[in-house]
Amino acid sequence: MFLDPLAAPNPIVVVGNPELADQIQTLVDAALASDPQSPKPLPEKVLRVPSFLSALGEAARTDLAAVLGPVRALSGMAASTAESLRKLAPHARLILIQPAASGHPHARAEDEDARLALEAGFDYALPSDPELSVLAQALDLPVPASETREPALRRADPHDLSTLDLGPATPTADRSNQRPGTAALQEAINPPSYQATLDAALPPDMQDPPPVTPITSQPSDQSGDASLGDTDLVNLILRGEGGMKSTALAMIRAQSGLSDVNFYPANQVPEGFANSSAPVAQCDQTFGCLTSSDPDAGPQLTVWADWLVHWLRLEAQFNRLRDLAMKDELTGVWNRRYFNHFLKKILDRAAAGRQQVTLLLFDIDDFKLYNDAYGHAAGDEILVGVANLMKSSVREHDVVARIGGDEFAVIFWDAGEEPRKAHSKHPDDVLNAAKRFQKAVCDHRFPKLLDKAHGTLTISGGLAGFPWDGRTPEDLLEAADTMAMQSKQQGKNAITFGPGAQVDPDKNG
Repeated sequence: MFLDPLAAPNPIVVVGNPELADQIQTLVDAALASDPQSPKPLPEKVLRVPSFLSALGEAARTDLAAVLGPVRALSGMAASTAESLRKLAPHARLILIQPAASGHPHARAEDEDARLALEAGFDYALPSDPELSVLAQALDLPVPASETREPALRRADPHDLSTLDLGPATPTADRSNQRPGTAALQEAINPPSYQATLDAALPPDMQDPPPVTPITSQPSDQSGDASLGDTDLVNLILRGEGGMKSTALAMIRAQSGLSDVNFYPANQVPEGFANSSAPVAQCDQTFGCLTSSDPDAGPQLTVWADWLVHWLRLEAQFNRLRDLAMKDELTGVWNRRYFNHFLKKILDRAAAGRQQVTLLLFDIDDFKLYNDAYGHAAGDEILVGVANLMKSSVREHDVVARIGGDEFAVIFWDAGEEPRKAHSKHPDDVLNAAKRFQKAVCDHRFPKLLDKAHGTLTISGGLAGFPWDGRTPEDLLEAADTMAMQSKQQGKNAITFGPGAQVDPDKNG
């Protein structure tokens, strides 16, 4: 999703209309044949998808060169679709295809959809059967020599429907300056926003508040739901704060007119919905079922179930990718990247209130000897077992991370936004957890260690407390590492406590 648009040839996506897709493929083939050594990357393939929702799915997987589709496929969700596409595909050319005739019953609605879509981020509106030269200009492809060049293309004025076609040229070199709100949207998803992905993995009370009023899953008046759109769903997925499914249900209720639509997990659908339910499933993956008390709602629910399953799959894929970026693949605990990010965040929060943070660094004594003597499978078993023992010895919100080969870290912190209460037992809790973990490792049986499976594995570590042993991540890590080295020098199988790890704040100001 954060690919450099100049790094690889990106596909062109066409919504519906196989004839248009064939025309564009002809242009792409001609461009590749005429200048195979072109320094400007040219798209190598054209993808045809059934809906703009499917186009959003493609945009989530790869950077796109362009998206083209008919106005009618916006389905009354013009602005939200445009904003979502622009957010997921900031470099793509977004192009609408206008209906052939303006006298059909839905012409006024489609004109309004076109205006909203252009206002929200689409670049061009082309006639229903554009010449190849017009398509080439819109897609920034070479115009075939056999084609008579049409008047140069210009971006449509969304406030004047008479200009939603072609006209005098307007410079298009700096595309970002000509898109409403593009700067803010690009800032939200370009590579520096990887920081936002890290933030999304933080516990809820560690995250910064969202910039907009939170969306409730069942607003009191249905008219409010009508303002929700795909952009809201994209934002919820990107922020990782949950609520995407309930927000999607609110949208379905508002736009379908079925006010009692509900979602049930698979195998939990109540009886009585045989003719008014639709499975939310795709590619052998079943999420659940949409239901309504309306006995005639089945066909409509099927359409919305197909819409919802795309969003649920996108959310699941995004969460899996985020876990891969933040979790240690072998042990399942957090990795060094997340540990560094969280430690800075929690120290900033602790500095602003009366909260204490304690850091434990430890490694496995003589791990290399075990690894060499019993093999890497035994070494992996030890690492996984130690990580699980550590997680079972601390509170659920404490952060356990693998930060090196056999080196682990634990951040003990007080959950909740209130300042630490007087006479709370943070230091005692940490000391007890550390001792409990140390004993658990000594007592644990590791089957692959054979005759040395019991009572020989030990750990050595150091505990340092904020702010007494260090006020910055670097200082606190250095203090804990120093304590760990002292444990090694004392003969191993020890946890050395820094002064700050034993301080009772209530007795020390």
